[in-house]
Amino acid sequence: MQKSNDNEFDPVSAPNLSMRHFKAIISLTNFKSFLAASAYLRISQPGLTRIIQQAEQRLGFILFERGAKSVTLTSVGKEFLPFAETTLREFAQQTNKLRLNHYEERPKLNISCLMSVSHVILPSVIKEFKTYHPNILIEIYEGVGGFISDAVIDGQVDFGIGSSEFYPKAVSVVDEVEEKFVAVMPKRHNLAKLSAITLQNIGHLPLVSMPPSSGIRQLIDAEALKIGLILNHEITTNQYNTMFNFILAGLGVSIVPVSVVRELDKSQFCVKTIEPVINRKLAVLIRSNQILGDASKQFLKLLLPNLKNIS
Repeated sequence: MQKSNDNEFDPVSAPNLSMRHFKAIISLTNFKSFLAASAYLRISQPGLTRIIQQAEQRLGFILFERGAKSVTLTSVGKEFLPFAETTLREFAQQTNKLRLNHYEERPKLNISCLMSVSHVILPSVIKEFKTYHPNILIEIYEGVGGFISDAVIDGQVDFGIGSSEFYPKAVSVVDEVEEKFVAVMPKRHNLAKLSAITLQNIGHLPLVSMPPSSGIRQLIDAEALKIGLILNHEITTNQYNTMFNFILAGLGVSIVPVSVVRELDKSQFCVKTIEPVINRKLAVLIRSNQILGDASKQFLKLLLPNLKNIS
């Protein structure tokens, strides 16, 4: 076999990285959090951790410093990042070019949405929307906290459905509604005997809660601090199904938006109002000065009445 010229590129010698690795590296850099980046990529947090570890092993150097509160690039990671961004960008541009040249590209509607909202209102809205626009592809990016507004600002989505309590100036509110919070516990729980409960009733109990980065958690903690109370977040999860399974196992109670309890089995769970009432503001968010396309306008026309009925 003829020996390769020294200047020739040998593909076998290159680290075995895929687009999945580049997307994970760039997303983790942007969000500085495994939780937020995994939500954005729509993979599990352990799955993202494995992808990053695999990339570091194949590259032969550490890309990220794992801190207690955030994840940051190492010095060599900072040098590698521009290459990763360029590689992913050029790959996307070339594939889009080929697709446009050889295939008819279907239009797409991208939406970022709070996990607590997406499963409640989006299915029926999308079903009706598809009767008007059957050819449009729809991608839903579920997340928590600032992920929704960040996706709007970065232009990754056409609009977001999130909390309007904490949004930056680069985001505008199309419409807004209020949703109250309720306490969820097993049917056999001692608090189930009360007609309504207060934060003081819950303050000493173990809670099953959403992550600290979520707007729900921040709002509840802020309300508790107003009365000098620090809540006991014993277990943290970012999935409501997991949360309710933990509650049913007797591991704690939860404070959640009322919309997420619609499908709960009331023979096993008890849902109680909280006094005084805790509300959050939900809104449709777009970039400031953004002009919505016809498809987005049609979707919002169907969405807004459902959003107003969320409570």
